[in-house]
Amino acid sequence: MATQAARRRRPAHSARENAVLFLGVSLAILAGVVGLLSLPFASRGDRRLPLDDVILSVFGAFSGTYATLDPERDLSFAGQALILAVIQIGGLGFMVGTTLVLMILRGLTPTPSLRAGLMIRDGSPALSLSDAIDVSRRILRFILVSETVGTVALAAWFSARMPLHEAIWQGAFYSVSSFCNAGFDLTGSGLSIVPYRGSVVFHAVVFALVQLGALSWLVFSDVWRRRR
Repeated sequence: MATQAARRRRPAHSARENAVLFLGVSLAILAGVVGLLSLPFASRGDRRLPLDDVILSVFGAFSGTYATLDPERDLSFAGQALILAVIQIGGLGFMVGTTLVLMILRGLTPTPSLRAGLMIRDGSPALSLSDAIDVSRRILRFILVSETVGTVALAAWFSARMPLHEAIWQGAFYSVSSFCNAGFDLTGSGLSIVPYRGSVVFHAVVFALVQLGALSWLVFSDVWRRRR
């Protein structure tokens, strides 16, 4: 009883409040990345990249759409790492945000132990902050495990074609980009992954990562609990 009472006293956050908080943090992060990518160290040849291209590419990476900068031809390793970080943040934010909204709207919780965290506030369902954090941690573990396995598999495939350190970076980049459904590549040809179309292994791993990211943690969690 005491535990339940304590849980009821914890502040609840509505979907709107969570969205505003996420948007504010995201914009601050994106503004910082835009500033960093605009510096010479982030580009090949130590030149300043056009600001409009940087802004479009950063927001494109965050939302998993498109970009006017080619990561391989235009960006240094540091620049590629920044773009990959934006892709990861965008993918994580999208998965966490949609999962929490679906849970709130449908009254779902991943486990019975979290069901008490679903409350009604001002006529709208809301999750307690502690439960929202718990769900976010579960999603983060799902992402890290999926991308780590993908990185290892792709790095092993790339290692037969390039030095090990390059293979690891290529594996990590394609793993994160595929899982987040971003479509960014390091071929430098503008052909996406067409140059690798002859490899069943490469495409099987990429396909699996795309599906894991698209279906998301909530689907696999529900399947695991219901076994159907």
